[in-house]
Amino acid sequence: MSKCRYDRALTTAMVQYAETMGAPFPIEPQLEVVTDKNFWALAEMVGDTFVIRVSSGTAKATAALWNAAFADKEFCAGLGDAVDSGAKDLTHISLVWLFLHEMHHFQMGHFAILGRSFLSETFGGQQFALGQRSSTRKPNSRSRASPISLEVEKCLEMQADHDAIEMLLDAYSLDAWPSLRIRTCAVAGMMMLIEREDAKYAEAHSSHPKAATRIFQLFGHLIDMPTILATLAQQRPAYDATSFL
Repeated sequence: MSKCRYDRALTTAMVQYAETMGAPFPIEPQLEVVTDKNFWALAEMVGDTFVIRVSSGTAKATAALWNAAFADKEFCAGLGDAVDSGAKDLTHISLVWLFLHEMHHFQMGHFAILGRSFLSETFGGQQFALGQRSSTRKPNSRSRASPISLEVEKCLEMQADHDAIEMLLDAYSLDAWPSLRIRTCAVAGMMMLIEREDAKYAEAHSSHPKAATRIFQLFGHLIDMPTILATLAQQRPAYDATSFL
């Protein structure tokens, strides 16, 4: 079941990328699902192959979050008309955003910037990277990394967040508020799941931003969305901003 969920989410992410960018993703990702109850995902370059590796437990934890949320009457009341989407849809959209995030690590050249072949969502996933396992370092050696490199990686995570958020939320429309509410909720939920999993590891320094920081950026994008067309029209008066709708 997890493999089917992941296949569908990655296909949706690839379609969303192509539709918003006007061009397909530059490489065909290879998806590997690892049977593991823990929550983790990682992007890795294996030679010239871009691999997205994810645990079976990630889909289960995501589904458990949204099943519990939709069992809460107050949560459902807050969603209004969007409540009809249901836990299954929220799980799918959360996984789509996770894959878009991993894809942007490749698209933005983050492996070359860090000089490393892998980037992991949650600290525990690093042990499943081929680049980590072939190293003499232990999986928990992150605490010995320099503070500068850790801060750089946090910036790259925020950068991948930003473009994945922008791509998933898509263009602003007054008629799309129920859908926008669901997508925003799905992204925020995945960010909180990542932090919850990372909190299990007693690391002095984490390469991942706090969920509150990531959600702050998400809300910042939401606030900007209604003004994007007006700003574009002001900056580029020769263009018809309505053509971007």
